[in-house]
Amino acid sequence: GMLTTTGVTTISGLEPAVIYLVQLRVRNSLVWSSPYGWSRESTDEAPPGPPLDLQATPTSHNTVQLTWQPPVRTNGVIRSYTVQYGRSTSCDTPAFSKQVTTTDNIISTVVGDLAPYTDYTFRVSGSTSAGGGDFSNCSTTRTLEYYP
Repeated sequence: GMLTTTGVTTISGLEPAVIYLVQLRVRNSLVWSSPYGWSRESTDEAPPGPPLDLQATPTSHNTVQLTWQPPVRTNGVIRSYTVQYGRSTSCDTPAFSKQVTTTDNIISTVVGDLAPYTDYTFRVSGSTSAGGGDFSNCSTTRTLEYYP
């Protein structure tokens, strides 16, 4: 929709982090004006939707490889991902006692310094310049046994 008050026009319902081309025409009681030139405007970024298809695969007695897919709606440029995890098979928020944050938009990471033969549950969220987004599905796995 559009709302115009005292010379300011607000257009609502736009998608975040999208460039729009806008052209203005004015109407008085008789006719429409000729169109004014085009203006290229962009909307602000917003927090992203949840990453998809989180997979946790144990790679040793104390490491787990995590992979996921980017959110369907990135709502801007993904700057990092945050992985939350804990010793649990539950997806409840209190179960996530630890977290690591990537420094880029890579869609995998290895979490280390885990206990041998222990269940861990993981979830991941992305961040844009507007902040952190929703968390992914949870993925639970058990680290491998340790034989000294």
